[in-house]
Amino acid sequence: MTMYAKLEMDEDRATVTLAGYAGPEAVSRLDRLIRAVALLPVRQLVFDLERLTALPTAGLRSLLMAHQSAGAELRIEITGARGPVAETIRLSGLGGTMTAPQMALVA
Repeated sequence: MTMYAKLEMDEDRATVTLAGYAGPEAVSRLDRLIRAVALLPVRQLVFDLERLTALPTAGLRSLLMAHQSAGAELRIEITGARGPVAETIRLSGLGGTMTAPQMALVA
């Protein structure tokens, strides 16, 4: 299975919806997408993971990259993570990082 990504934008918010499996073959696509979104004039970046079935460590690295490259004025949220994806985030310790003021995990 592969990963599908969809980008939606409104005035100051970009939402990246991920579906499928964010395995190693999809990570370079995800990295490119994150770099492109970081250049957009938005104040909020939302990753909707509700339809993501698995998130291996390579996918986690991509989400951390988004967090590390975000400017102070960009708020990042991860929403909809459940099942194995939510468990991966929890076990990685990334959930604690995402609750910082600029990055939030929203169930």
